[in-house]
Amino acid sequence: MSLMPPHRSLTRSSTLQARTTTDGAVTGRPKPTAPMPKFGEVLGKYRLTGLLGEGSTSRVYRGEHVRLPLAVAVKVFGPAEWQDAAALHRIRQEATLLCGLNHPNIIRLWDFDDEGPHPYLVTELVDGRPLSRMVGAGRPLIPDWAVHLALQVVDGLEAALELGIVHRDVKPSNILLTRDGRAKIADLGLAVIAGPVRAPGPAPEAEGIPGTAAYVAPEQARNTGPVDHRADIYSLGATLYHCVCGRLPFTGRSVMEVIFKHLQQPPPPPSDVAPQVPRRLSDLVLRMMAKSPSDRFATYDDLRREMLAVLEEN
Repeated sequence: MSLMPPHRSLTRSSTLQARTTTDGAVTGRPKPTAPMPKFGEVLGKYRLTGLLGEGSTSRVYRGEHVRLPLAVAVKVFGPAEWQDAAALHRIRQEATLLCGLNHPNIIRLWDFDDEGPHPYLVTELVDGRPLSRMVGAGRPLIPDWAVHLALQVVDGLEAALELGIVHRDVKPSNILLTRDGRAKIADLGLAVIAGPVRAPGPAPEAEGIPGTAAYVAPEQARNTGPVDHRADIYSLGATLYHCVCGRLPFTGRSVMEVIFKHLQQPPPPPSDVAPQVPRRLSDLVLRMMAKSPSDRFATYDDLRREMLAVLEEN
């Protein structure tokens, strides 16, 4: 028996004849009342064996295929997401985008289904931990190692951009690290196809702003038009800042105060915050976090060359 190719489930969901009401609720389906699955339950072809993580709209379980010796991660969305047309669209969009990506620095999608009370994605199981667990301790990473990880993220983001995909939520918790040191980009729930149409969607941190406040690019925080890959470069710069400094570039008493600083204030130079950060690396991070997209690196190739130059100097 083989796994169902992802496109079979995607094709079925793309022809879903659900209707939406004026308030965005999905009709034409029985309203789900089931609680989130428990350990030991079977969802589709996967038995849920443990909890890997939990967010405001979903849980990620460790799972195993019921007939094959295959360990997976199962991202299960709650009933609230199922009843909201925009949220359901984002779930299908994440599955569709992941289906087209095959790169060693991006999480692979194995399966997807949106039938039943809980839509879910099945992805490869990363034997490791998110970068956020390392930087969350408040201790900076060794600068060269942080740049090495960022280079891998650049490779993954560049591969996504070749398909026209902008991630829009690059941050430490969306970068998974394997035990052998490979970085993998996760969670394309806010990703969009670059183009003239801005995809609407609520933000995890602030209503109406797609992205996460601590790492969001200024133009993305304004939410007044489309963004391109340079917004991801900014967010990766804020992530790299956090890694090498052991602290966020901006903090505040509220989400909106942090966003205002992203819009108006330059971050303190990393080399001033953490003396072990080389000046060239500090300058690179500041350029990645320039307020205007035109002042950042124009391409991932330009950014990669400068990162490699930083490593060569050290």
